[in-house]
Amino acid sequence: MIDMTKILTGDKFLMSKDKIVMRINFKKGICAIINDSLLPFQMKGRIKEHDGKNDIESAIANSNLLMGFFSSRAVNLNRDNAKAIYNALRWDQNQNTQNLSEIAILCKGLTIRDNFWLKDENDKLSWKDVNLREIPIHESLSEIALLGSAMSLEQLPLSPETSTFGTYAKCWLREENGLYLHKLGRHGNTESKIEIMVSNLLDNMNVPHITYETGTAHGKATCKCKCMTHDSLSMMHGMEFSKYCVSKKLDEFSESIRIDPEMVFKMAIVDYLISNPDRHEYNWGLFYDPDTMQILGHHPLYDHNLAFGMITMANKDIQYRYDGNRTMRGAAKTGMENIDFHFYREFTRSDFMNEAQYASFSERAMELGISIKQKQPESENWHNRYTHPK
Repeated sequence: MIDMTKILTGDKFLMSKDKIVMRINFKKGICAIINDSLLPFQMKGRIKEHDGKNDIESAIANSNLLMGFFSSRAVNLNRDNAKAIYNALRWDQNQNTQNLSEIAILCKGLTIRDNFWLKDENDKLSWKDVNLREIPIHESLSEIALLGSAMSLEQLPLSPETSTFGTYAKCWLREENGLYLHKLGRHGNTESKIEIMVSNLLDNMNVPHITYETGTAHGKATCKCKCMTHDSLSMMHGMEFSKYCVSKKLDEFSESIRIDPEMVFKMAIVDYLISNPDRHEYNWGLFYDPDTMQILGHHPLYDHNLAFGMITMANKDIQYRYDGNRTMRGAAKTGMENIDFHFYREFTRSDFMNEAQYASFSERAMELGISIKQKQPESENWHNRYTHPK
């Protein structure tokens, strides 16, 4: 096991790329904010300057906030093959906040979602040395993450595998035109096939979404998608946004609609059409500019491998997971009343894996009165909503 007492000793800097955001001493409870404007959203208005001497209450509150922040940046054992990752790296498998946060701190607090990381006071590393989107992929850890291979790693590699969420086995691979996330399905890879099928359906709707395609990783058939973020575009999950709204005394659903009503309403319509029961707080979120911390809007839709579940197809008025105060049908109808949602062509039985999926989708589309517009305007491509690298 790793001796975490050494990892937590000494001053560290919370960084945003190469800019210092905050000085932290975990042992002494010291937090010195250097750049308030660049604080992570879930810390804004909550973290307090503290010298570690007198205000014990603030020190404890800061410690809890920091532990919560870093624990959300560590892979947990809910993900298939995560136990193999823990075994390979000889990590304590306790899933409490303290242990998860220590794992994240050990991994320099890095995730592929944003540009935050932890730098030791005397560390000579810079952002280019640790940027998970640019540094080489560790092939052995990638294999462990996807296949659950039993092996032991002598050193801890900086890798997106140690912080990527989800329950299905997945891994990152660098390909000729960028960094891709590969995901395995279960039950004969059915979920991966559903993911690709839904992606193809969304290609013919005016909905920003992530494209999934067939792939191969470590000898296994997968579905894959390109990394959503880059140095000038970060994302926060719904859970992070919810904590931010609590600190600002905002209702997260009202604020979410205020920021980007089009995507919220389109998300509800899509989830109803494809009978998607899985729009939990890690399957939606928002993009923001990491240099200004300006929220830009909802990120494109993704992660639909559990769509067309029999229970959800059989009940149009099942509770909507994104907003528990509404049914899926009610949320979809509200969406249709507020935005233009259309198809670019008619869908046929060949677009679906089975007759039940086609029948459910067709019936719900007819119920919502969705129109068909033959030509796809270039302006509706999701890449045009944000600045992306070439």
